Amino acid sequence: MGSQKILNCISNKTFHILNCAFLIIVLIFQSLVLNTYIISYTWNWDLASYFWFLGDLFMAGLFVAMSIRAYSYLTEQKLLKKKKEEKHSLSTVPSPVGKSVLGVLPLCYLAWICYATCLVTKVAFIFKSEIINTLKPQDIFGPQLLKFTISSSTIVFILLVAAHHDSEKDSQRALAIKSMCTNTAFELLDSVAFLSILIIKESHLAVTYDFENFVLVFACINFFLPTIALYQYSLSDFGQLEKPLDLNGVYHLSHMSLVNVPYLAVRVYLWSGYGSDISLFVMKNVIGILWHLKDIVPDFILLHKQCRAMRGGIVRHRKVVDECKDDAVELEQI
Repeated sequence: MGSQKILNCISNKTFHILNCAFLIIVLIFQSLVLNTYIISYTWNWDLASYFWFLGDLFMAGLFVAMSIRAYSYLTEQKLLKKKKEEKHSLSTVPSPVGKSVLGVLPLCYLAWICYATCLVTKVAFIFKSEIINTLKPQDIFGPQLLKFTISSSTIVFILLVAAHHDSEKDSQRALAIKSMCTNTAFELLDSVAFLSILIIKESHLAVTYDFENFVLVFACINFFLPTIALYQYSLSDFGQLEKPLDLNGVYHLSHMSLVNVPYLAVRVYLWSGYGSDISLFVMKNVIGILWHLKDIVPDFILLHKQCRAMRGGIVRHRKVVDECKDDAVELEQI
């Protein structure tokens, strides 16, 4: 029995070490490639361009600190759970959820905000300078490698989430987290495809300055939106407790108004007005809008009742959820 506990502890620690190592490797790969684009295509190899590496070093240190803190927290929670089981108690494990608006392990979403800021800054620099127009499809450091490198942000997100939970395989909690990661990955890949409009040698479109800014701004905004999902899971200790505030309505509204609607409008405009190749993500945008419209009203009803209950301090969260479910059923019947 003791040897089994030791093996479980070693395997758990090994997983977190490997997860952190892969996270740093992906970050290093992405940073090196993007910095190479910036430095190689900067006139006279400006020394100031090398300062991009300072932000990358900061992110590497932040990811390591985040992973260590997450591992320590998960280990502490397991020990508390074992003590409860030994005492044959049916009460839940104490958790900071509900005691702080920051949630559990706030470094998870703070680290993503810092990472998205660094990534968006580099992407904006590349696309707003002449770098993007000098890339040739036949070169190794061409537009394809650039898109692949930006797309690696999906791997960073998945590894970041994996460091913050220890849910059992095929459990409801694990499936919910997996679904969140999958949806976020598709959203980030959609932004990369959206940025392709600005690569003239691929899209064969000479866009105006204002249109270029419009595409770049909305593409970059999407890299910050996963913060909402991370913050919501932080409030619930990554699915272990009921959420004090359900932010699904905010999530749906932000993705509909800042991603799917503008992306769809631009793609249909280029397709109908300029004969541009239609992207398969058009159907993703349509499905996303329909999904958001279906869920946004019940989600905001739930959020409103939760806020009212928190102000009153009387109605319990579970009762609020039940009331919202009844309202949702009435809406579906209408």
